[in-house]
Amino acid sequence: MRRYVTALAVAVVCSIATACSSNSPSSPSSLDGISVSGSIVSPGGGGASTNGAGSGPGTAVTIPAGLTITVVGTNNTAVVSSNGSFTINGVPAGNVQLRLNGPGWQSLISLLELQTGQVVTITITLDGTLAELETDLRRGPAGEQLEGRVESLPPTTPAGTFIVSGRTVTTSNVTNFTLNGQAATFDDLAVGQRVHVKGQPGPTSLLATWVMIQNTNTDVGLNFNGIVTEFTGTSAAFQFRVDGQLIKGDNLTVFFGNSAFTELANGKRVEVKGAMKDGYVYATRMKVNKN
Repeated sequence: MRRYVTALAVAVVCSIATACSSNSPSSPSSLDGISVSGSIVSPGGGGASTNGAGSGPGTAVTIPAGLTITVVGTNNTAVVSSNGSFTINGVPAGNVQLRLNGPGWQSLISLLELQTGQVVTITITLDGTLAELETDLRRGPAGEQLEGRVESLPPTTPAGTFIVSGRTVTTSNVTNFTLNGQAATFDDLAVGQRVHVKGQPGPTSLLATWVMIQNTNTDVGLNFNGIVTEFTGTSAAFQFRVDGQLIKGDNLTVFFGNSAFTELANGKRVEVKGAMKDGYVYATRMKVNKN
């Protein structure tokens, strides 16, 4: 399931102690409903901690002045702060839409089947004025659901496990795999695929009962803009991190914007274009900023 929207990472929290309406957006609950908070990020995901959705690449973006987010069908509106964060209350359970209003444009995001007691974390990425739902993590009384891209597989991970958007998923002989509505297996998984996982949260991973491979497209382009840390290596083989994401390159990595490998160092700001690999992102093109 994909929805095109403006880039933001949204944490949707429905308190068990709060009565959450199941009304549609045209008949919303009161301001005592679900609280929605989050932040706007750049392409590539980002934002969440280990074992949370969206822990892949992603950095803060410049926020237009006056940017707001509204629950469609209500007057519930929050102003997005200059660092991209916001909080909006009164989101009802059920199917709702949030409308992002920026200078000269609007975008909608659908949040389907929100349930009382459920905690939902969504990461959305932007490509120009077009954005897409990248990850969707939901935890609640009925278990856990996770939607996102496969980031790592065995032998990088232990047998029977894989990583989706920073969250470790553990499978067993009772895990049901599907692809295009047909039965599939663990071996049909590939890095970069988009999957939807259902199961129960364990101490360190999501214990999957059902894995739906949503598509077999693994050609995922990623973009980063951030500060270099943990830099090591030579021009023939080097690596570093940006916002915690491991990035690797070699003598085929193209440096553009009159920059060069010799300028790469900890503390430098870089712009990276890359491709998803098993457990890291390979830098195909990059620029080291001069200041």
